[in-house]
Amino acid sequence: ETVAVDFESPLAEKYAVETGSLIANATVRNMLLDRGLLEIAQRYIGSAPMVDIVTAWYSFPSDAPSHQAAQLFHFDLDRIKWLKVFFLLTDQTIETGAHLYVPGTHRDGGIDEKILSKGYVRLTDEEVAARYPKDTWVSMEAPAGTILLEDTRGLHKGISVQRDHRLMLQFE
Repeated sequence: ETVAVDFESPLAEKYAVETGSLIANATVRNMLLDRGLLEIAQRYIGSAPMVDIVTAWYSFPSDAPSHQAAQLFHFDLDRIKWLKVFFLLTDQTIETGAHLYVPGTHRDGGIDEKILSKGYVRLTDEEVAARYPKDTWVSMEAPAGTILLEDTRGLHKGISVQRDHRLMLQFE
């Protein structure tokens, strides 16, 4: 269902922006064709990159971490190799939904077998902390306008939004 976002009283913790409206935006199209980003992706992947995801979403406060808003740890299984580009369109702080990543888990063999044996599921902080101490996790807090490149094969999540909202644009 398509609805207008009510920033004062949101009805959900996540609102997705229609992909068609993103692609129709000239700024988004220019970002998709940015030679610097394409070169970084090509070097990381080892071949010419193919853009297959263009998405954006708003995240709002909720009582508990949201599975829909990817606020529980997980890893992605999108392709053989990929790189996600996140454009922070609002300031990202601990209170407004910073991104959390477990370094090294994107490498082959980087995710502990006990976690992998659970399959492709969302994981609690406690489950991840049992294998990777919290002091090794990296919180990515940054101002609007920051670009984050990530191999989401590694364990990651968005921290639950506690106040205001978060808006993020993503390419894969």
